[in-house]
Amino acid sequence: MYKLVIFAALLAITAAKPGIHSVAYPAPLAYTAPFAAAYTAPVAAAYTAPVAAAYTAAYTGPVAASYAGPIAAAYTAPVAATYF
Repeated sequence: MYKLVIFAALLAITAAKPGIHSVAYPAPLAYTAPFAAAYTAPVAAAYTAPVAAAYTAAYTGPVAASYAGPIAAAYTAPVAATYF
């Protein structure tokens, strides 16, 4: 009985791989890769790094400057300045 289970499992494995044991769909002998120079990246050609950094620098610049300075210079409490 155990031999029949093993035989059925091996039969199922070989039937599940049509490229190896099937006559109707033989496996190719070698993989032919597409030509590598045929692809041109449209994003890299349209958007350059200085343009992308220009509009983000307006938002990240003040944040980086506030973290670079001391705590007292970066934050001034308006409530404490008006009441004291």
